[in-house]
Amino acid sequence: MKWFFGLVLLLNLLAALWGTLSQRAPGELHALEVNPQGVKLLPGGWKTQADATPAAGTNMPLAEALPAGVPASELPATLDGAKRVDTTAPVASAAKTVEPSTPKTKPAEASKAEKTAVCKQWGELDGAQLSRVRAGLAPLKLSGAESAREAAPASGKFWVYLPKRASQEATRALSAELKLKGFDNYPVSSDGDFQGALSLGLFAKQQGADALLAKLKAAGFSDARAERRGKAQSFTTLRFASLTPDNEAKLAALQARLLPGVPLQACR
Repeated sequence: MKWFFGLVLLLNLLAALWGTLSQRAPGELHALEVNPQGVKLLPGGWKTQADATPAAGTNMPLAEALPAGVPASELPATLDGAKRVDTTAPVASAAKTVEPSTPKTKPAEASKAEKTAVCKQWGELDGAQLSRVRAGLAPLKLSGAESAREAAPASGKFWVYLPKRASQEATRALSAELKLKGFDNYPVSSDGDFQGALSLGLFAKQQGADALLAKLKAAGFSDARAERRGKAQSFTTLRFASLTPDNEAKLAALQARLLPGVPLQACR
């Protein structure tokens, strides 16, 4: 009797199993099939990609999120060893800024140029000499700084006179007074600053002019004067600073040709 109940129970189980299998679609059975070669055992302590990825804003390297001792070849598809990109690291620019190179004078070359440059001066030159020198410098494209001074004429007589008066009547009265005291005189009739003055004499030497001047002042003519006649001479010195050896040679050749008696000298 027991085997009969067992047989009935077995038949009920088979009927229930058959009813379950008959309700599934044929395509779902293939979906349940698994290729044994595609099955890979996961290592102990393995985490999902969401668990292994560090929180946003951290720079935790990928190796710290993986189990220790697991080679990259055995990682699942979600942890295939791909490198993480650190979004916080600065990105180097592909284009490099190239600074323009500026030529610089070497200190040795600058020092050498300073040592070779010289300063020369030429003079003193009178008016005629200065005109010749200027004409000679023009083709050489050389120019020098000019310094001039005026000097009394080297030759000429010393003139003693009394300045002109405010009117002709005053001049005639002064002339008559001078004659009464023994001083010969005559009025200056030529044009110029001395027109109307009373001339008392010309002397070749300054001692003679000074002697007459002293007598006039002793006689009461305190405004008597003595001057050397002739135009004051102007002398010019040319200064050439920072001459290169080539320009110095050109200047020396010009000096020897134009004015051998007026040498070039080092600047003082």
